Amino acid sequence: MTLNMKIRRGLVIALFTVCLAGFQAQFAVAQTATVEKVKIGVLAFRGAEAALNRWALTAQYLDQSIDGYSFQMIPLSLADMKKAVAQEDIDFVLTNTGNYVDLEARYG
Repeated sequence: MTLNMKIRRGLVIALFTVCLAGFQAQFAVAQTATVEKVKIGVLAFRGAEAALNRWALTAQYLDQSIDGYSFQMIPLSLADMKKAVAQEDIDFVLTNTGNYVDLEARYG
């Protein structure tokens, strides 16, 4: 094998390695960039800790079942839930039927 062929082969291997590293970096960025955070407000009538304990497995299940989304449970009092819905700080609510009807009538 001549020196010229060794140089060419080395350049091809180096170019391939650089391209492969670039594709891997783009893929990693694309994967992390596509995760969308979903905030779920949960009525915490027994306190924030109890609400988080109650709904933690649901958030974990949703995280594992739906690609591209990360689910966060946010414990809220009735007043805080109204404020969060009005300001569009949360994406979904888990609440009682009376509160849901009130929120739907006020905020759609």
